[in-house]
Amino acid sequence: MERIALCGFFDLPNCIDYGLVDLFSKAENSDGIYEIDVYGVKGLPGKVYPVTELEKRHLDNNYDAIVIMGEGLICSKNREDDYSSSMLYLIPAMLSDKYGIKMIINSAGVAMDSDVISGLFRSVADNSEYVSVNSYDAFLKAKDMGYDENHVKFVPDYMVLASDYYKKDDIKELKNKYITADEYVVVNYDKNLNEEMLDSLEENIKGIILVGGHVVLLPVYPSKNEAEVYKEFAKRFDDSVSLVDGNISMEELCAIVAGAMKLITQNMPLAAIAYSYGVQAYCYDFEGKIYNIDDDLFTPAKENVENIKKYISNEKKHKTSMINSIAGCFSNIDNGFRCKNLEDENNTIRGLMELYKAKAEDFENELHTTQANMKYFKASYENLLQKYDADIQEKNNAISKVNRKLYEIENSKAYKLSKKFVKE
Repeated sequence: MERIALCGFFDLPNCIDYGLVDLFSKAENSDGIYEIDVYGVKGLPGKVYPVTELEKRHLDNNYDAIVIMGEGLICSKNREDDYSSSMLYLIPAMLSDKYGIKMIINSAGVAMDSDVISGLFRSVADNSEYVSVNSYDAFLKAKDMGYDENHVKFVPDYMVLASDYYKKDDIKELKNKYITADEYVVVNYDKNLNEEMLDSLEENIKGIILVGGHVVLLPVYPSKNEAEVYKEFAKRFDDSVSLVDGNISMEELCAIVAGAMKLITQNMPLAAIAYSYGVQAYCYDFEGKIYNIDDDLFTPAKENVENIKKYISNEKKHKTSMINSIAGCFSNIDNGFRCKNLEDENNTIRGLMELYKAKAEDFENELHTTQANMKYFKASYENLLQKYDADIQEKNNAISKVNRKLYEIENSKAYKLSKKFVKE
């Protein structure tokens, strides 16, 4: 039995992230040929291992492949403040290189928003057997970097496979736990919307209610305190709006979306689930506009399952040195500092994370500012020192004049006669 390490934000307990684990297991391991261990940033007791234990567990029982997948992986912004995304691809990539483990990037969230991130993506992609990204922008940037569609593919979202493994007839009753209406529209939005956009969304929802519709507010990331934000928003409406409150399973999520008339969302995985069940999805963008999501967007994902199985079974082909290629991403950062971290195995990952998060341009700008300040303070100090020296010299000259005058007085005949007179 082949062993797979599945890496992603699977320790963020919500129906989207951890739901990917269940869907991947059903899609790739329905015949039970793989043993799958799940890894996240920090881990969840009994369910998800911290990625820092990946090497130790590989040495205990070798992995045949490492698969990284999910939202927000290769980018400069972390999903949550204390969840560093770089750990989820740099550690697996280096261990893949070190031990010859096959590495697969499966429908991963990639945002090449800086030269450093683009360089890191190249380093990881060059060492992977299969790469698919869920952002068309990232796909185009990969093409600009010289990758063809045989190496980097565009697979919008793995959730598009949901209806193949959670049959609508099998799960349809699960929604009754949360929703009593027969016909409803599901609304999902980003918890960070400003008040103006929330007011705009409120008007859209009231428009649905006016024509007799029922609206279901569906938060999917309760680990990010999204549920509390939704509760507050739900207070604006009457019983024509219901709120799905709390953690739900992947099956329950699919049942709610599959039973909807329409979906309005800012979440790509939810839109992919809607497409999977034939539910029209609409995007509520950050300008307050609502527009159709084209079904063609999700078509490429259907070929993904067979590809993944093929690459897990094949022999490892790519053997690019991760240490050398990742080091190349930081050529604009002080060479001695970089090499020190790369040579110290215990600090390699930590050093790389700190380097790319700091951003070389910010570092250089701060350095230039510091140097300019130092020159200014040095010049100011030297001018002040010169002024003090001049003042001291002037005072010394005055003291010398006084001393000379005293000497002349003390040695004059008049002073001597007056002194003799005073004594008598």
